[in-house]
Amino acid sequence: MTLSLEVTTRNAVNLKAMDAQQRVVEILTPYLGKKARKVSGYGGWVAKLEPELERFTNELRAEGFRAWVSCQYKWLTLEIDSTYNVKELVGGGHAVQYVKQSVSIGKIDDTDGELLELFDLANLRTDYTVDWVEATRAEARRLESEASELRSSLRDFR
Repeated sequence: MTLSLEVTTRNAVNLKAMDAQQRVVEILTPYLGKKARKVSGYGGWVAKLEPELERFTNELRAEGFRAWVSCQYKWLTLEIDSTYNVKELVGGGHAVQYVKQSVSIGKIDDTDGELLELFDLANLRTDYTVDWVEATRAEARRLESEASELRSSLRDFR
């Protein structure tokens, strides 16, 4: 896996995550203030909403992305990842790169399944470059080394 492939895939996944978040919010908006999740049994989406979300995730899968909307306690999260062949992104080859993005999309009342709130759309970065990643990693290593030296100079005060 090359850094170039990782950067290209990260930019593509972030772009797709922003688009997917907008689509999920459109799907969920009619349920604001209404029951969207079952709270009995094993939970899950209400019967009318489940096929809409399944259709959405199937469309993304056809584009080479996996996506799911999960509910942990009262927080709704959209997760999207890429475990697909990215030859279209890099102009050939058969490299596979895994990149994941999670976006908080709203809140559910975990006592009755009512959709309480949908958050503003996330603004994810889609312009990473190899040069920027390499330079930022080098700067982070330099700063970590400097911090380590400072901590060492204080060892008598631990």
